[in-house]
Amino acid sequence: MQRILWRGTAYFVRGSFAAFVCIAAIALSGGIARAEIFILTNDGQVQGEELKIPGTPPNQTVIRTASGGQLTLDKSQIKQIIPQGPAELEYERIRPTYADTVDDQWRLAEWCRTHALSKQRQVHLERVVALDPDHKAARAALGFAQIEGRWVRPDDLKRQQGFVFYKGEWRLPQEVELLEENRKESQAEHDWVMKLKRWRAALDNHPEKTDSLHDELMKIDDPAAVPALTQLVNNEKHRSVKILLIEELLHIGTPGAMNVVVARTMDDADEEVRLSAMDRLVAANHPEVASFYIAALRSPDNARINQAALCLGMLRDKSAISPLIDALRTTHRHVEQQGAPGQISTTFSSGPGNNRSGGMSVGGQPKETVETLENQQVLSALTAITGVSFQFDQRAWRAWYVGQMRSLNIDARRG
Repeated sequence: MQRILWRGTAYFVRGSFAAFVCIAAIALSGGIARAEIFILTNDGQVQGEELKIPGTPPNQTVIRTASGGQLTLDKSQIKQIIPQGPAELEYERIRPTYADTVDDQWRLAEWCRTHALSKQRQVHLERVVALDPDHKAARAALGFAQIEGRWVRPDDLKRQQGFVFYKGEWRLPQEVELLEENRKESQAEHDWVMKLKRWRAALDNHPEKTDSLHDELMKIDDPAAVPALTQLVNNEKHRSVKILLIEELLHIGTPGAMNVVVARTMDDADEEVRLSAMDRLVAANHPEVASFYIAALRSPDNARINQAALCLGMLRDKSAISPLIDALRTTHRHVEQQGAPGQISTTFSSGPGNNRSGGMSVGGQPKETVETLENQQVLSALTAITGVSFQFDQRAWRAWYVGQMRSLNIDARRG
């Protein structure tokens, strides 16, 4: 290392860097108004102000230092320039005036705090603790805690409490494990989105490979692929491809995958897709999905009630008998808001067994009508599940059902 002394200030230059430093010993009468720290490629640093001097070669920088001289540096030797504000400059000016004692170092740390110089404050707080290990204020400012008479660093305290440092925060190991699982799951789901996009493009670009691409799809059994498959099936326009994707979701068979298939049986705009999805759902034998269709029997939308009944009839699930009896006839209340001529708004209210009578009013008051509908798909489902038919006679159906349940209970007690 080569040491260069200039006007009472020492600069340290390593190795061949000395060949790039030109020291102009020009005394300047005043101090510098602003300054930067020039980090050099050899990890040294120079503090001063960059000067704009006419005639300076473009590959060089002239720096006026705090001691009043000039340095000419080759720009290739400057790795980084860190600006310094008035507070940093004042700190550099007053720092040598404070003694290396507990009181002075504490006062300088406090000065740094009031001037928002956190890094410099840290240095002087640590020096206070080095001089006086039991200085409570400095310890507290550094985040230490006193445990059983021992000063413990914040990081050590967290570790003793069982925390681990994860992505900038202290967290419990269980939380980190969960976050890592979520991160890996999100990454896996993203990867499947990209893979299935490529698969879908190959299906369009290489129709001759349809069979092999079908086989490739059916090999997927990773639950992380379900969001990507859901996105594809929701956006798919081709019936055959949509049915293929539904088959793959059934193959994976997770609750999330089954929810997508059930939704297709109810809501897909293409009737053939709805029926195909239901056929495959029945063949896959997932009786737990019956609860979804039973809940849909309470819909205010009569078309949805009948679609749910159609699906229940295909499932042949006996747990649906009683809810289907309730849905044989559904009563719908329509309220029309009477207003100015040409202004009519309508709301709907319905539900199985709703026996509210209709009413009519005039003079701008709401007009209420009641409509009771017989649901053919509900009757068909009941007949398919039970093997009997009482048409739309709900009383007869309930009497039969009570008799069936009583008979089952008697048989169970005898057994």
